[in-house]
Amino acid sequence: MMGPKQAVTACFQDYAKFRGRARRPEFWWWMVFVALSQFCLGSFDDAFWPSPPQVGLSGMFFAFAYVPGIAVRFRRFQDVGYPGWLSLIPDVLGTAWFTIAALGLGGLYGAMLEFVYLASGALMIFACALPSRAGKNRYGEEPLRG
Repeated sequence: MMGPKQAVTACFQDYAKFRGRARRPEFWWWMVFVALSQFCLGSFDDAFWPSPPQVGLSGMFFAFAYVPGIAVRFRRFQDVGYPGWLSLIPDVLGTAWFTIAALGLGGLYGAMLEFVYLASGALMIFACALPSRAGKNRYGEEPLRG
């Protein structure tokens, strides 16, 4: 079973690898690592900069961890048998929603987009929680680690 150290190391080693598959432990330990890091760095930013800086340590970490996070989610989708690009739908919808909100164009369409965005995020979490497909699938061999 893959532990937290192995999962985080694997995600950094496969920084921008979108081919292949990622098992559940690799994905979920990465998510725990990012959440805890963001919490700690955000607390540090709040403690030392009373008014939020434009880019604090948590912002720099987010920029550093964004691509490996997308890559491991992409590979996780492929591990359960879905095309990896489907994992990008919440990102695209979120970007559209935040853009519409920032431009003040919300209204009914903004509310509908928000609902679809939140639903797609919930479906993404559900898909990442599914068990791996045993054996080889169209995205490659079953990963040995994890």
